[in-house]
Amino acid sequence: MKKYMITSIVYALIALCGGVFYREFTKFNAFEGSTTLSVIHTHYFVLGMMFFL
Repeated sequence: MKKYMITSIVYALIALCGGVFYREFTKFNAFEGSTTLSVIHTHYFVLGMMFFL
C-alpha cells in the first residue's frame, strides 16, 4: 500500500512540474496556439496519480 501512495505522489509531482513547464514555456515563447504540452498535466494527474490512489 505504501508503494502505491509513493507512486501516486511521484505522479502528482510530475503532473505539477509538467503543468508549470507548459505554462511558462508557452508564455516565454509567446505561443498562442494549441500544443500537445497541454495534455501532459492532465494525463499524468488523472492517469498516473488517480489510478494509483
